[in-house]
Amino acid sequence: MMGKTHFTTSRPLEAEYARLHRILQIIQLIQQQNGWDAKALARACGVAERTIYRDLKLLEGASIPFSYDDERRCYRISQDFFMRPVELSLDDLADLT
Repeated sequence: MMGKTHFTTSRPLEAEYARLHRILQIIQLIQQQNGWDAKALARACGVAERTIYRDLKLLEGASIPFSYDDERRCYRISQDFFMRPVELSLDDLADLT
């Protein structure tokens, strides 16, 4: 059973949700393998390229196996990557509402 986690941040909670949504969107786009570079990801996500580089740094820190393909000029996520489903208890789910 997972314990309760309390986050403290100077960023508004809405900004944290927006970043999480963007991170998941980036993973999904890169997995489609349609030639996504930082500029294209920034356009798709509606943010600056610098923001995409910060998000990619976060993915790297989370051990998401991605790399930049110099030949195709795009990011790729390892074919065997699988994001495990989040395991939440009923108490955890209740805390989210």
